[in-house]
Amino acid sequence: MPATNTPTTDSEKTQVLHGFEKTTEAIIRFLYSAEDSMNICADYTWPSVAIGVEVFKKGLYELKKRNVKSRFVTDITKDNIKYCKELMQISELRHLDGIKGNFAVSEKGYTASATMQEASLLQQVIYSNVKSILDQQQYVFETLWSKAKPAEQKIREIEEGIDLGEKTEIIQNPKKILELFINMIKSAKSEILLLLPTINAFLREERIGAIELLKESAAENNVNVRIITPSNDDIEKTLQNIASVAVRKEQQENQKKEKGFEVQRSNIQFKETAMTTVTILVVDKRESLVMEKTDDSKENFIEAIGSSTYSTSEPTVMSYISIFEGLW
Repeated sequence: MPATNTPTTDSEKTQVLHGFEKTTEAIIRFLYSAEDSMNICADYTWPSVAIGVEVFKKGLYELKKRNVKSRFVTDITKDNIKYCKELMQISELRHLDGIKGNFAVSEKGYTASATMQEASLLQQVIYSNVKSILDQQQYVFETLWSKAKPAEQKIREIEEGIDLGEKTEIIQNPKKILELFINMIKSAKSEILLLLPTINAFLREERIGAIELLKESAAENNVNVRIITPSNDDIEKTLQNIASVAVRKEQQENQKKEKGFEVQRSNIQFKETAMTTVTILVVDKRESLVMEKTDDSKENFIEAIGSSTYSTSEPTVMSYISIFEGLW
């Protein structure tokens, strides 16, 4: 199929190119024409195309050789991480969760394509050197660039098993909230902070198995668990049982006698308070769940829970850690 041209001025043009040969030729010409800058924004498939297709890889390395300032934004995942590491040798690379579409803009032109196939040539490409389009796409790139995080940070999160896209969402479905609450506790690797507003809240969490999971996290996975909760005789017995299990586990691992439950040394700590009306869960300083209650008299978790806010945003998570530490 021939290229489709959209007339603008004598020197400006926009084309839709079809077929591997024409698209590849256009992209290579575009890469080699850049003299000052090359900004590329593309989805998670792009790194494998950029590095896996030799002609594209060579074109990108040529940018570096010619001292063209280049910046790349993509969605870094565990599947494309090896390609992203090589891209970091060529250009400054940033990560943006779920980025869609693929485009590149330089001082000379603009190209865009549909979703790519891993390490494959492109079937269709749009090319333009119309200044108004270049200006518009440069603005789009700068906006996305400002929202993206450094590739080094994202790669570290993936390699350390803390791969989370930063987000904050309101959840209305009680069953989904319950599932998320349990899964967050199970996923903990180092620390759990749990703030319970009422005695009934503690009892509801105990009925769904959350308290037992906290005990297992402390005793078996060496997770530091801290609980703030109002207390009565029954709750006190449960908390003391959890603490004693954690201490016994520590005795076994260290093969030495402990002096007893010590707040700084045991995996379980707890405080008494009734200064809040929401349940707050923070796991590994990286995600938080704040659950409102609609009816504290209900024994069933599903019936008592209201809307909840889940977040992996660092400022949001740190704010709840600050609240917890203030009450502690």
